[in-house]
Amino acid sequence: MYGLTPFSQDMDVDDEFYASLKRTGHYHELPANINKNELKQVIAGMDAVYTDTWVDMEFFTNPDYTEKKNAIVDLMEPYQIDKELMEDSSAMVMHDMPMHPGYEISQEIIDLHLDTILDEAENRRHAEKGLLVYLITGKFDW
Repeated sequence: MYGLTPFSQDMDVDDEFYASLKRTGHYHELPANINKNELKQVIAGMDAVYTDTWVDMEFFTNPDYTEKKNAIVDLMEPYQIDKELMEDSSAMVMHDMPMHPGYEISQEIIDLHLDTILDEAENRRHAEKGLLVYLITGKFDW
């Protein structure tokens, strides 16, 4: 597994999780300054490519957040999952939704991988329901 993020919001970073992941030997962090051609080469050998929103949904249309949103988009734009990035890859593309088409992922790639994206969104919904059952009942006995 490879991980690449040139930017992470402080609240999203779980140092313990990443330390555990790195200890498995199956996680290799890519340099944040990797160029698009280098990234294309890495992706060409992948089975799956995953992306997530760059800007949290509650801030995306918030006028008070516009300057920070624009800075994040400028930083992340080279990493958009688009046709050019995926042209040498047969990997499935995943996104946990909700998404901002045209930002972290192009509409063309969404259309090509919509079945996988919707399956992942459905799986997320079931996982969230399971968590609610546990939080309400205190057990996973279902």
